[in-house]
Amino acid sequence: MAQVDNTVAAIHSVAQGNSGPSAAYVYNQIKSTMPWTNNPSFAVVGEGKLSVANRSQTLSVPAEPVVMRSNADVKLAALYNNRLKHFGSYSLFEARLRATGGSIESVNVRMQLRTPCGLTDLNASQTCGTAGTRQLEMNVLPQDNALLTSPAYSGWMTLRVTDRQNNQLVSNLVMPYNFTNYDPFTSPFTPGTQVTTVNMTGQHLETPRVTHKSNFGFVAVHPGQGPLATTTATSGESTTIQVPLKNAKGEVKLVNLSALRKFGCTSGSGIMNSVAGCGSTPASAYLDLRFWYGNNPGLPAGRYTGMLPLIEKGDGVEQAMLVNIDINI
Repeated sequence: MAQVDNTVAAIHSVAQGNSGPSAAYVYNQIKSTMPWTNNPSFAVVGEGKLSVANRSQTLSVPAEPVVMRSNADVKLAALYNNRLKHFGSYSLFEARLRATGGSIESVNVRMQLRTPCGLTDLNASQTCGTAGTRQLEMNVLPQDNALLTSPAYSGWMTLRVTDRQNNQLVSNLVMPYNFTNYDPFTSPFTPGTQVTTVNMTGQHLETPRVTHKSNFGFVAVHPGQGPLATTTATSGESTTIQVPLKNAKGEVKLVNLSALRKFGCTSGSGIMNSVAGCGSTPASAYLDLRFWYGNNPGLPAGRYTGMLPLIEKGDGVEQAMLVNIDINI
């Protein structure tokens, strides 16, 4: 089973190693859980037009939009009763997700339909006769979820998309969904933790050069913001880090930063989480962070603020670092 979302990743049927079995083998192993599979009288013809969009997000950070299969007016409805409520400018979808401890809990996902005319709820209360891209936008906000206690949730969300004019089915949208419950604008480090704080006030930052008792790399604290474990790779391309930042309007945007680990015993550089050195003596190292316009197409100009928590990690080394970001783009 996949640890992240509890889905079946593979069934292993060999004595050594991992082997992906055939579809027939998988079916034979699970058909007892579906006793009417081969009984034609119980068969149901599916509607088809299935579309799948995997989405992951964190608190207050918008998920990647889902583009609809129609350029005309559409409306979206839940496949289960009482899951979706409309409020004119947005809708709330009650997602029943599995918490880290195994319990099934409700997470309210705020959804909006973006059309060429602007934003509306999923019932398309504000119609738009202009042809163009329609896309589903989603966010999980604290004011909609006062009782969330688990650090992570996973499951599925399903929506039926129909043409608003003729009520014909456009697609049955299935979204495997993962939600990580943390505030990206609050330091994750507990009081009393020794934290190295640095400020990124321009489009390029070099953190202080430091030496620990062993070679170390830089790893992310939160999933999606960089690698979570170190590697012994000696070289590699820069790592793209996605950092949630707020603009002057309070809107949260995902900003891509480029990260390289540079170490003092050579003029070269390596991927940010590498613990490679230059021999038995630990080398000094630092992190090179850069904003590139080419990595952020469509990002509006303006001032962006936020934070990037990291760990300097090596053999017997674990030093917290907090990069406070305040840049003009």
